[in-house]
Amino acid sequence: HRWSPCIERSWRKRMGISLSTVVLYLEDIVAYYGVFHLAQLGLFSYIAWYVGKQFLLDEYRNIPNLPTVGVPKEETGNVDPKENPMGKECITCFSPATMKKLGTAKVFSTAEVTDICFRAKEAQKKWAKTTFAERRRVLRTLLNYLVTHQQEMVEISVKETGKTKVEAIFGEVFMTLEKIRWVIANGETYLSSEKRSPGFMMHKYAWLDYVPYGTIGIIIPWNFPVHNGLSHIVTALMAGNAAVVKVSEWASWSRDWLQNLTDALLTATGHSKDLIQFVSGYGETGATIVSNTDKVLFIGSPQIGKKILENASQTLTPVTVELGGKDAFIVLDDASIEVAVKMAARGAFFNSGQNCLSAERFYVFDGAYDRFISAMMAEIKLLSQGPTSPDVGAVNLPSQIEKYKMLVEDAVTKGAKIVIGGKPNPNHAGYFFEPTILTNVNHSMRVMQEEAFGPIMPIMRVKSDDEVIRLANDTNYGLSCSIFSKNQPRALAIARSVESGSAAVNDWGLGMLVQSLPFGGIKISGFGKFGGPEGLRDFCYQKSYVVPIHSSLSFGPPGPTSFPVGLKAHFLVEDFLAIAYGQWSTKGQALVSLVKKIVTRDV
Repeated sequence: HRWSPCIERSWRKRMGISLSTVVLYLEDIVAYYGVFHLAQLGLFSYIAWYVGKQFLLDEYRNIPNLPTVGVPKEETGNVDPKENPMGKECITCFSPATMKKLGTAKVFSTAEVTDICFRAKEAQKKWAKTTFAERRRVLRTLLNYLVTHQQEMVEISVKETGKTKVEAIFGEVFMTLEKIRWVIANGETYLSSEKRSPGFMMHKYAWLDYVPYGTIGIIIPWNFPVHNGLSHIVTALMAGNAAVVKVSEWASWSRDWLQNLTDALLTATGHSKDLIQFVSGYGETGATIVSNTDKVLFIGSPQIGKKILENASQTLTPVTVELGGKDAFIVLDDASIEVAVKMAARGAFFNSGQNCLSAERFYVFDGAYDRFISAMMAEIKLLSQGPTSPDVGAVNLPSQIEKYKMLVEDAVTKGAKIVIGGKPNPNHAGYFFEPTILTNVNHSMRVMQEEAFGPIMPIMRVKSDDEVIRLANDTNYGLSCSIFSKNQPRALAIARSVESGSAAVNDWGLGMLVQSLPFGGIKISGFGKFGGPEGLRDFCYQKSYVVPIHSSLSFGPPGPTSFPVGLKAHFLVEDFLAIAYGQWSTKGQALVSLVKKIVTRDV
């Protein structure tokens, strides 16, 4: 066996055994055990390699342990609900579940944000040159910290947003860990150069590079501050970008934790802390980010989304926007009521309905309607609500409470019936709105047209597939939908007819959990995608290359078409095109014509 000496030395140094010895050993195994047993050995060897590579490759071995960041220290006392927490220079942070004061967050000035964006751009120039292996090493360091400090994430989220611990572990921790895992496993695959066909130019190479934009401006909402704060910077880093993230003014307490964590991460892995920066503030802060970054991701409302787009149009900065939804939850007459009810409760009341994927319009077929209502009532009566409840938590904003009241009152005025709930929960000091079921609803009611973003379940009776498709599409939104039926082809037919960016059959909320899929909507739910290969590539611009296979194969235009162009050159080109693209009879005629022109030099 003629093994290269350098390979042999490298193998012996790392493995402590001669590579030739390994090969001879494998040959003995084949001779003794046969091919079938060798296949078994191969399978177990692959598993051993997959696990063992974590101890062999540098990107697995050189993972530093980050110091514990810790939950920010809380201030004492409660806030007065009548006072405006949004100060000119600082934001008062408090728990919407208990009204206890958590601390204050700085309002970054325009000059500070501009400087932060500049420093991020400078840091990105070096980061863009890193290998995918190095980027994975950084992300593995982050993943390792988060896995061993899950309670930090949970405690911050619960205190800052008022959600339950279960909602925090699923919505903040699980989603973030899965995002990082997928990006580590698949980032290089989807961001590497992509070979393309050169077409008829067989003497050329053609390929596509995914080039990092530079600095990504990320403006996130308040409903999942930890997940939104981390998951998008993971994508940005893998794609070779820096990121400047504006946290919501209604979830600014987590900013210091996010910044301290990323500072520790970048310092421990040998990179500039300027690469990832978090800022807090108001609309002016976001506008400054849009004006000073190379690509923007905004998650929020259509109203603010329009302002973001207007601002970005001044510099023609590309923008991806996810602007919420009014998702349809459809229960067919042959659906499993038990499954549908469990998922409906989750879809309407998870995080008190404050999810872009929340089920907000419920359409139940005649044959299932009474059973669904009865089972749903029994389900809701089992739910508890409060600061320490494991079921339903608080809502983040006082303005949301007023919005819910308005939507319910409008529906009742137009004929809806409150089956349960329908008002703020009077038993707690924080911002709690009771889980609510409305029946006898129709599309003249605002609760069936406007995004509620709260724990309200309006249920409408329907009679046919055509009717439910028409109603599901009678909305300005188009983010997602859920269809429940034991007849999967029928459910899929309805899912394909609903105008939305994603759909789930016999389940809810899977659009963001399956990381290999892109996530985003249509209509006023936004455009562009995050998640999946499309999300990774969304943080890059595409650069095309056409290069000769060899420098000697570089040719100019064919003689008669070169300057000065021959008077009959276009006839020559016509013949070439007919040969390339015509039917066989046309090809033959064009070939004869072309040969005649060449022979007679009539070109």
